Amino acid sequence: MCASSESQPTGPVIGIDLGTTFSCVGVFQYDKAKIIANDQGNYTTPSYVAFTDKERLIGDAAKRQEGLNPTNTVFDAKRLIGRRFNDVVVQEDMKHWPFKVINSQGKPMIEVEHRGETKHFNAEEISSMVLLGMKQTAERYLGEEVKNAVITVPAYFNDSQRQATIDAGKIAGLNVLRIVNEPTAAAIAYGLEKQSSSQRNVLVFDLGGGTFDVHLRKACELAKKTLSCSQYTNIDAESLFEGIDFSIEFTRARFEMLCSDLFKKTLDPVKQALKDAKLDKSDIHVILMVGGSTRIPKIQQLLQEFFSGKQLNYSINPDEAVASGAALLAANLADYKLEVPVYKKEVQELVLLEVAPLSLGIETAGGVMTTLINRNAKIPTKETKIFSTNKDNQSSVLVQVYEGEGEMTSDNNLLGEFELSDIPPAPRRTPKIEVSFAIDENGILNVTAVIKSLGKQNGITITKYKGRLSENEIQQKRNAAEKMRLEDEKERSRMRARTNLEDYICSIRSKMDEKETIKRVSKELRHNILTMCETTTKWMDADQQATKENYELKYKNLETLYSSIMSATNLSS
Repeated sequence: MCASSESQPTGPVIGIDLGTTFSCVGVFQYDKAKIIANDQGNYTTPSYVAFTDKERLIGDAAKRQEGLNPTNTVFDAKRLIGRRFNDVVVQEDMKHWPFKVINSQGKPMIEVEHRGETKHFNAEEISSMVLLGMKQTAERYLGEEVKNAVITVPAYFNDSQRQATIDAGKIAGLNVLRIVNEPTAAAIAYGLEKQSSSQRNVLVFDLGGGTFDVHLRKACELAKKTLSCSQYTNIDAESLFEGIDFSIEFTRARFEMLCSDLFKKTLDPVKQALKDAKLDKSDIHVILMVGGSTRIPKIQQLLQEFFSGKQLNYSINPDEAVASGAALLAANLADYKLEVPVYKKEVQELVLLEVAPLSLGIETAGGVMTTLINRNAKIPTKETKIFSTNKDNQSSVLVQVYEGEGEMTSDNNLLGEFELSDIPPAPRRTPKIEVSFAIDENGILNVTAVIKSLGKQNGITITKYKGRLSENEIQQKRNAAEKMRLEDEKERSRMRARTNLEDYICSIRSKMDEKETIKRVSKELRHNILTMCETTTKWMDADQQATKENYELKYKNLETLYSSIMSATNLSS
């Protein structure tokens, strides 16, 4: 329900699928969406951030060291973002996370140890680090700075979660052009890939990542993937408990039996989506499969049976469909001058009709939720209703704006409130108060209330929820993120200097052991250079925190001695 920029973006624009377990980034180039590989050569990156005594790790590097550093390796930030600490989902998830989550003025904060200090991060900051990793991946590929992005979120995300995702983007240094639903992004990718002159009903089945218990996570995740293409596999975990190894043969049949209730539940949102769209399952032309878990054979079987044997569509890589659609939408929003005419028209004419993810309304007498805009209403939209007072001579009313599907506001989420005052004295139910809800094309909700007899008006623009980061807080966290990025770069430079020195010592030792060197270089000179190598190695072992400049100085000293020996003996170094 939100977007953030009115100005025309300059420079490259990217699409980011910010996933619970994996994230993906794409850019629209020439005639198609290009999914960009990370520095490990992978097209999806784990949504993990790890903190160590020396550095911060993002993505593959963070996930690899999880088993050795579980309490400081953070994942599932997407399940925290935009939620309160006492949220049922947060409390339940905390039982399974190895990292610590504390209550900070009603908001969940993640506690980690980093560079010898205890630090606290909210979900927006952790998500911003994952987004930063995606931004840097795109910048390496494009060779220039990236400032603009479209970011995807689950369709069920409420206003708080969407606005918090925009905050995460800002902290990462991104101008968020649009927040778009993941299934919508996948449908955009499919629509441009499979153009058709006729209207088609596309059902997007998006089944992504979930949560597992911590120590067995890697082994179980690998087993799940293996069972998608094999009938059995082994689950192995070294030193699972008190030094005892764990190993078990696991079959696809047992996996399906253990997960059968979960698999069947995946059909519930399908039925609800058909009901909301007022469509029968026979009206669906295409079933588009999105998300890594759609590769599970039992999931495919259940879905195909539900749709009476209809073929499932895998024309787009399930892991990349969402990022591809986001990249296409980003190109559309940036009004790119595309080089390939066949796609230029389609991308520029792309029309995105989003829907309100939750019903929107106000609280009326008795705490009742009176809805003005229903869930799944197409946006932009505007709805108006007439209300009145509950008491004789009531001079003001408090307009409280809620989102949710509960009959009572106590079951819903308060977005904001304002007071309409100076109502003329009159018997109850006599004054006419016109309340209007309007969502614009950017998904921003405006609520106004007018006293009809006077024309007096008040209102509120719902661009944030109570407890959301202020612009000042966002800037502070952005500055902190930039400081951390510079620290990371400094540490990487230091480690590169150390690695260069280690590699140089190894190459010198190898050269000193060659027959030609032994033949032409005196024993004394060889001893001197090898002694210097040994001394330098011991110094490196003793001082693990030496600076980049110290490593470079040692390298230069070695190089000077080694080069003089090589020159004197006419040997190539």
